[in-house]
Amino acid sequence: MSPAAANTKSLRVEDEAGRLVIPVSSKLAESVQNHLRRVGIGSTLCLVPYSDEAKLEIWQGASAAAVQAALSATPA
Repeated sequence: MSPAAANTKSLRVEDEAGRLVIPVSSKLAESVQNHLRRVGIGSTLCLVPYSDEAKLEIWQGASAAAVQAALSATPA
């Protein structure tokens, strides 16, 4: 299992002003976004300048439970 795969299991979906977001390290953000895309969950990557912080804003239509289940699944 790759380090990115192991790290997706520890990520948590949060509600931020009515939008689902996943706080994530900027180093893992693209990998997590690609994993979600493969299972049909779209997101927008938001990077915080000059830091290692980022978040993925989940597109409408996905439930928090579905997104969390996708994060808990081991990427192929």
